[in-house]
Amino acid sequence: MLKNYFKTAFRNLWRNKGYASINLLGLAIGLATFILISLFIKDELSYDRYNIKADRIFMMKENANWTGKWEICSMTSAPMGPALVRDYPEVENQVRIVPSFKATLKYRDKAFSEYPNFVDASIFDIFTLPLVYGQPANMLKEKNTVALSQTMSRKLFGNENPVGKIISYNGDINLKVDGVFEDVPHNSYIQFDVLISFETLTDESIGWKEEINNWGPHNNYTYLLLHDAVQAKQLEKQFPAFIQKQGRRIKIKKERLSVDKKRLKIIGYQHNKFV
Repeated sequence: MLKNYFKTAFRNLWRNKGYASINLLGLAIGLATFILISLFIKDELSYDRYNIKADRIFMMKENANWTGKWEICSMTSAPMGPALVRDYPEVENQVRIVPSFKATLKYRDKAFSEYPNFVDASIFDIFTLPLVYGQPANMLKEKNTVALSQTMSRKLFGNENPVGKIISYNGDINLKVDGVFEDVPHNSYIQFDVLISFETLTDESIGWKEEINNWGPHNNYTYLLLHDAVQAKQLEKQFPAFIQKQGRRIKIKKERLSVDKKRLKIIGYQHNKFV
């Protein structure tokens, strides 16, 4: 019986080749479109979910009024993260990420231009960055130390274990390699291959020393790790008092900033320009 159905269907298709071709082409395009959209949505929804602690990681953003116009700013001042950890028990940890201009990293006769990031050692506690070489307890705790992605490590050292070796940063600073971490997944909002210890920013040749304790410049991203994600709203309500404590006038932000492509949740606050 089933065989007869197939024969009948085939004869009808053969008899109406043009009509059948159009229908089959439409079906193929529809299925292909559905598959592509499904893959795109799956990829979008997977952003930053590789982080084991993703549900407790929040990115600081501010709605600042510097020139009479309110603007969303992703960067914050350097003292903010440590101050939040110190003053609010809801905050378990924080990490500051300072993006750098293109720099030359050199090991012996190999040199590459990269965009390093200066970070707190806590980045390995907050984000999921499995180590290939090195010990988590020793990563980026000291000045003039660096951690490399697997890709960057292979460029400079081949298949060697580079821990303890020295590379040059712009010919001015020698950096000791503390470890190598697995490449950051493509579906991560933050991408990096070179992580330099935050303490290295105190080097005079970098010109950042004065900004480390300055609430004025906004040159780094700040990520918070909360003890519990539900504490985010409670913490955000305390931001006006927190900013006032630092000497700024503040207008309370009544709603949380919306989450965009970044899957890490966002905590926002508002302030006016300096008094």
